[in-house]
Amino acid sequence: KLFEKIMLSYPNDEYAPLAYFYNADCFFWLQRWDEAANAYQNFYLSFPKHERVPNAMFQKAVCLFRKGSYDESVADFNAFLSKYPNHPLAKESWLNIALAYKKAFKLDKAVTAYKYVIEHYGTDPKINAVWLQMGSLLEVQGKAGDAQRAYAKVPPGTVEYPEAIYRQALLDEQRKNVPEARALLEQLRGLPEKKNEFRTAALIKLSEYYEGEGAPVAKLRVLYQELQAATNDPEVAKQAGLRLKELK
Repeated sequence: KLFEKIMLSYPNDEYAPLAYFYNADCFFWLQRWDEAANAYQNFYLSFPKHERVPNAMFQKAVCLFRKGSYDESVADFNAFLSKYPNHPLAKESWLNIALAYKKAFKLDKAVTAYKYVIEHYGTDPKINAVWLQMGSLLEVQGKAGDAQRAYAKVPPGTVEYPEAIYRQALLDEQRKNVPEARALLEQLRGLPEKKNEFRTAALIKLSEYYEGEGAPVAKLRVLYQELQAATNDPEVAKQAGLRLKELK
């Protein structure tokens, strides 16, 4: 209300532009997306030379994304990028474009947007998450080989690495390449982070393989002991414990 009062009472005041911008921000934080989008647009049309115009254009596109108007949000992110291609928010715009296309089930366009991010922002700390996202989209498209190559780009020692390895193992399993799948799962088993959720999932998968092959009791016991210690799921821990009792 205060910002609206300044806007209406002092339209030519030096603080009027910020009143317009903060008024839009208020709508944004209240999640009133239509009002926020209109307010941001009103700001940058009323004060086209203000330093916060790029932020307002970006925020308007975010509002459209949040309300589920994905095609409109892509159009606005593209308008922002055409005007400010080197802005610090350019990378976030491309990531939002990819996600908007994903949510709109335009998967080819989403993959293309992710490829642009990889090509132009390859050293960014978020790039491994982009490889995972692209791999998952390629999986949905039935492009298992391309998906596996995307997952393989995630380097060891990163937060995303365990998920990338696990997804590769599942793809190998789907393609009946069990030796490769098992090797990747064993790689996960050897991770130093014993409580990782993908390591736990790998231990469960390995138990299925070894049970099916009739592995020696000693080998199975070690595996179930590791699983019992690794999991945060009480039911999984219980089932591992029960199997250990059976294997005595």
